[in-house]
Amino acid sequence: MKRLTRDGHFFNTPFFYLTLVFGLFLACNLPEPSAPSWDMDVNIPLINKTYDIEEFLDDADELKADSLDNVIFEFADELESFSAENQLKVAGLNQGFAQTLGSFTIDSPGGENVSIAFRDIFAQADVLHGQTTIVPPFTIDPLTKSLPIYEDFNWVEIAQGAIDISIENNLPIPLGMPITIEVRNAVTNQLVSSAVFNQLVNPGNVAIERLDLQGKRLNSELEIIVSGSSPGSNGDLVQIDAYAGFTITALFTDLTVSAASAKVAEQVISQADQFTIQDSVVLTEAWIREGSFSVAMSGDFPVNTQVLVSIPGFKTPTGAAFIDSLVIPQGGSNNLFVDLAGYSFVPAGEDFGQQTVDFSWEVKTLHNPDIPIEIYATSNLSAEFVLSELIFSEISGKFASKWIDIPEQFFALDLVENLDSLAFLDANLHLTLYSQIDFPTTTDLHLLGENENGESVEVVIQEVVNGGVDGAVVKNDIILNGSNSNIVDLINIIPSSIKVSGRVRVGDPQTLGSIRETDEVSGDVLFSAPLAFMLPAQSYESEVSEIDIDDDLKDELDSNLNSGSITMLINSHLPVGASLEMLFAETDSTVFTNPGLIIGPVSFESGEIDPVTGLVIAPVMSHIEIELSEQETNYFTSDSLFSATRLIFPGTDGNIVKLLTTDYIDVRANITLSVHVEDSSKEGAK
Repeated sequence: MKRLTRDGHFFNTPFFYLTLVFGLFLACNLPEPSAPSWDMDVNIPLINKTYDIEEFLDDADELKADSLDNVIFEFADELESFSAENQLKVAGLNQGFAQTLGSFTIDSPGGENVSIAFRDIFAQADVLHGQTTIVPPFTIDPLTKSLPIYEDFNWVEIAQGAIDISIENNLPIPLGMPITIEVRNAVTNQLVSSAVFNQLVNPGNVAIERLDLQGKRLNSELEIIVSGSSPGSNGDLVQIDAYAGFTITALFTDLTVSAASAKVAEQVISQADQFTIQDSVVLTEAWIREGSFSVAMSGDFPVNTQVLVSIPGFKTPTGAAFIDSLVIPQGGSNNLFVDLAGYSFVPAGEDFGQQTVDFSWEVKTLHNPDIPIEIYATSNLSAEFVLSELIFSEISGKFASKWIDIPEQFFALDLVENLDSLAFLDANLHLTLYSQIDFPTTTDLHLLGENENGESVEVVIQEVVNGGVDGAVVKNDIILNGSNSNIVDLINIIPSSIKVSGRVRVGDPQTLGSIRETDEVSGDVLFSAPLAFMLPAQSYESEVSEIDIDDDLKDELDSNLNSGSITMLINSHLPVGASLEMLFAETDSTVFTNPGLIIGPVSFESGEIDPVTGLVIAPVMSHIEIELSEQETNYFTSDSLFSATRLIFPGTDGNIVKLLTTDYIDVRANITLSVHVEDSSKEGAK
């Protein structure tokens, strides 16, 4: 605020000395009998100042004049723009998958057979060879025969499969009942299974029994043990051929095995897995700016394996579904890392929290099927899928609730110094937001105003903001005033700063839209408050200035000062009346704290106010005369003298007043000192 200034002093002017010389000249020509003397008034200007509203406006950046010269509080600035950059993202995840080889197939070893001659089971066959005779019933003692070695496996543990044991009877007599055939591992003599034929196998016929091999372990070297009986020729004459016999065949069906040391064909196993996106977003399609995934695979397969990984939800920059492969060495591990920058992302599903990413992988063994390998159904391969946080450059879909933070911003305000108790009746906040976000957007803005006394008021703005399609800018106007917010409370603390912070919520569960990281929300903020206010009682103090009086004149005043008076002319074009004090002290530091002389206060009227508009329509002049006491007058003879003024506003008593830039107060004040002058030079001439 501009302070009161002093224009100068009469005692230091040429006019004063001219008057003094002229007076002495006249004294030299006065007739006898006595020396002449007279009283002379000396006028010293104290105040010659016009205080106008423009001064307040110059000192307060936020006080301005409108086109009608109304004084208004106005503050305008731009909000920092914010975008969705680094805000469009879904959280990363870590998902483990595993698959085992499981039961696998081997090629059927086929069938092997052995022939058993009549002589092996009937003791008289060699003696009766070539004769025609009756064969009596007889018992077949256990007879062991080795099957040819199976070349396709060393051993197998069978998960599913069977062996067909057949008897082809080429003897002239029936076999049975019963005939028992055991299958044993030749090396360990361990029983694999046994078939019991409880029917006669007549000459020329074939009988078959199937043995279930589930859970059985077979070696490549097998043997069969045959036992049982025969009814003989039933009294009929038959020709004896000691070398005729019957054939036993062991024929394997297709085997599914759980472990084997065998020739194993290429094994291919596949598995489809998925993981769920736990986020409040449904993505129709999203373009990835930053992100990656890795797949760490390890296992205990006895051979190298090739793994084909397919994630159709990730599209390469060319639009192809992601597919890649890696080789896992025997009993080892390998990793696959994919930088997803530039990829697009199209998850499956259309419901919040239920969208999934499909992950399929196919494992193929890499080995020579003609060389036996040892392999187990429990051979496994595990995959750990790690997806980093995905940051998108653009998203199409639906947001249930996506919050985007707004950077904090501070505004410094400059209001009138020493007028911190203004009480505004109304205020307006015009917030203009320009949005490119093609989703319904709800603001949660917080405007926190604070003043120098530590008082604060917060205004919360929650409004829906609309954006444009394909980056088009849509203007949104948000207007707050005293009827729909507490903005008046904020402005009435006369804030020195305002902090803007908060966030915006993007989307709703029903609306499809798109948003790009370059989509911005920018804005302008305009505070305004017409300066129609209720003014509480307060005071305004000017700057301190020194009254400089010539030393010779001070000597004259010390001995010849008679009296003094102060004249004030106050022409007020203000909407409020006030009073004025003049303070004097011998040091500048004590003018307000411990003044030696206080003149006043003297009151003056406000300007003439139009009762309809509340504006001043004409100034009112106040003429004030103050007679000084002898003590007050003598104070002006001090060796040093400093002065200042204090304007005291009594307030408006709850009444509303308005200011125009043309309002002012014009203050003129001077002190008149009466000095007694004698012609001492004339007396000396006698």
